[in-house]
Amino acid sequence: VAYQYSKDGTLTSLSEGWTTVEKTVELEAPEYEIGDYGTYYFYAKDEAGNISKAEIKSGKLVASTKIGESITYHTSVQDAINNAGTSEATVTLLEKSTELITIDTGQNIILNLNGNILENSNGNIITNNGILTVKDNLKTGIIRSNVNDYVAILNYSQLNIIAGRLKGGIGINNVSGTSEIQGGIIKGTTVLKNIKINGFGNLENK
Repeated sequence: VAYQYSKDGTLTSLSEGWTTVEKTVELEAPEYEIGDYGTYYFYAKDEAGNISKAEIKSGKLVASTKIGESITYHTSVQDAINNAGTSEATVTLLEKSTELITIDTGQNIILNLNGNILENSNGNIITNNGILTVKDNLKTGIIRSNVNDYVAILNYSQLNIIAGRLKGGIGINNVSGTSEIQGGIIKGTTVLKNIKINGFGNLENK
């Protein structure tokens, strides 16, 4: 009986690096210091040479998902959204993140910018096909397109802006569905079709 961990996902029973366990005992999970983010594999080998393998992904935690009282942590905002499934969930940014995200049909996501930045290097930052509510408990967060041709939020369903800043060539493109702005600052050539401004929403042309 032996075990090892590696970034190589193709190890066999004949590979080097196995740590032998002399007898079958209950072991506490070993602790490893991981210097690089990425995908690691934990292997266990029985006496007959049969191998089982578990995949472990290591990365900077940039978002959390809260469903009810349960909170999980994720290395991307999209992973946090995917983890929500069709439950109503709050996804909170923990760090600045550069990525494009999609809310699928049937999802109900409250996105808390938490004072952080969600931005792109190319493409529309958020595509919403479900119910998306944007808020920012620290009032300094921003969804920012760094490319003028792209949109901060592309909406096809139901979008509610409670707080936070949006900036893009187009702040919000409401292709279909409805967008309601209750607060926050939207900068860009904002598409006004089916957009309702209610309360303290502020639209600014660049």
